[in-house]
Amino acid sequence: MTTRRESLRLMGALAAGSVLPGATFAQAREKIIYAETEGFHWIAPYVASAIDAWGQAGLATETVVFPTGRNGIDAVLAGRADFGICTDTPFITASLRGLKPVIVAAYTKTSTGNRIIVRNDRIKAAGDFRGKTVATVLGGAGHYLLTRFLAARGVPAAEVKVINMSPPDMVNAIAKGDIDAFAWDTQSGKAAMTRGEGKVEFFDTTDSPKYFWSHCVMIANENVVKTRPEACVRVVRALQAAIDFAKANPARVVEFISKRTRTDADTTRGAIADFDLGLAFDEKLAGDIVEQAQWSIDNKFSPKPPGDLKAFFRSLMYVDAVKAVRPAAVTIA
Repeated sequence: MTTRRESLRLMGALAAGSVLPGATFAQAREKIIYAETEGFHWIAPYVASAIDAWGQAGLATETVVFPTGRNGIDAVLAGRADFGICTDTPFITASLRGLKPVIVAAYTKTSTGNRIIVRNDRIKAAGDFRGKTVATVLGGAGHYLLTRFLAARGVPAAEVKVINMSPPDMVNAIAKGDIDAFAWDTQSGKAAMTRGEGKVEFFDTTDSPKYFWSHCVMIANENVVKTRPEACVRVVRALQAAIDFAKANPARVVEFISKRTRTDADTTRGAIADFDLGLAFDEKLAGDIVEQAQWSIDNKFSPKPPGDLKAFFRSLMYVDAVKAVRPAAVTIA
């Protein structure tokens, strides 16, 4: 629950630039359907919901929770939701399939949003991955991390058996010893450690900023972007207000995210420690998306679109809403 002091701070932030010009809180709120998913990635939107930044920005938000970002993006593309959160991976996958999700805002990046979890009685060093069986969602962010990690540590991907598996099955399989490792997210890793009787742990990937970044984005479909630009601006204003609140109130953020993810405060604090909050349409976002897309194409997970990849993805970035709220955040050509 937001305190009165925090509400006043939020009101002040919104008055300073986080509500539409001329808007008043007495005006009717614009209804949106927002597709949300689970995990530690979603600091800004979770905080926006916790402090009702959506409502303060003039939105009446109906939230629909999906198990993954891929499910959410499918709902947005089918018109069952107006906006949705996901990482760059499902955005890339859908785009290369010929669909047209549009990024309205990129608001967080992280190099530890995905993790590698191992049986510590079988894998103690990077070289131990040779000949081992590692589960992941093929073509997903965990798989991308795994291949980038192996390349960085000098382990040929051909010497590791990578199998496709759902996250819940990964947890069961590693606890039973049916697989040697998996690559997915922190929550799955924690669940596996709980069941692993001391034989399951996170593998050290503190060097991941050198080879892996994941971007959290708010997406919409083409129709929403074309016909409801004001709603896009309101969504971005809410995200910016949430980011401002999060930076000023880190302890409350841990409280909000811990409650939302049903994890203890220490786990939450560690899981979100390296998440870099801030609106950004920049060259890093574009470069990381292109690099991951090329990996997906090279590994036959996705077809290559015609023309230049950077230009292709730039056409699916709607920067006007971020430019209206925080002009300095848009530096992409």
